Amino acid sequence: MKKETKGKIIMILMWIVILGRNGYHLYENRYEIVAFDKHEARQILEKTWSPIETFNHDVIVDEVNDIILPPVYIQNRESLIAFFSTTMAEHAAVNYFDSFLEESEEYGLIVKKGAYFPTIYQESAYILNAHTRKKPKMEEEELVIEEAGSIALGLGYRRKNFYRMDEEGEWVHQGFSGNSGYFLNVEDNE
Repeated sequence: MKKETKGKIIMILMWIVILGRNGYHLYENRYEIVAFDKHEARQILEKTWSPIETFNHDVIVDEVNDIILPPVYIQNRESLIAFFSTTMAEHAAVNYFDSFLEESEEYGLIVKKGAYFPTIYQESAYILNAHTRKKPKMEEEELVIEEAGSIALGLGYRRKNFYRMDEEGEWVHQGFSGNSGYFLNVEDNE
């Protein structure tokens, strides 16, 4: 056999192996996607983010000292995590504490200045997409709800929320990708 022919055969075999491996990889990672009712998705998001909405409503604004204190029922990290963990995974609640609250020597626990976490409760918020997905070899399906909206100063947010069903048949928030929150310059927004 000529040298050129051997090279072509080797090249063809390499391509067959590469395409075969990639095809198998694509097959293994495909999802079966089923549309999910957007009204029901909104209700699930409202339940998930209700602790944050309640928290935002109940914060104490101390205009004299120019600080925002957490609600009276949040005394420390553990109480905030317990409060938020009622509708979401504990690791997500820990993330909110670390992102939006801090300890002050003078006042104790305070909300970081300008911290803002947009949720589905905002007037401009809406559901972009909602569906369940399941890989062929997965035993449980995952609910994906994509939300978006606009907030102050012309900023927008977009977030994909991921849920898994628990033993009681309830969708439990596992986490999200996208915007988690903002730190707005309060002085510029007055």
